Amino acid sequence: MTKLFAALGIIVGGLDTILNLAVAFGAHVTPDQHTATASASGLLLLVLGVWLHPSIPVGNKADS
Repeated sequence: MTKLFAALGIIVGGLDTILNLAVAFGAHVTPDQHTATASASGLLLLVLGVWLHPSIPVGNKADS
């Protein structure tokens, strides 16, 4: 499950980076699209942080 979350983080982060590069080189991306990808990235980082945090009783229990 941890590998799945890591893969999702890489995919969303990669898409956000590609979108930022496209905007920098003049691609037409609406502000709503840009906000949506930034929000999805932030939400995914929040979920990963909660899932993998050692003091929260969900996620990877291999360290306990």
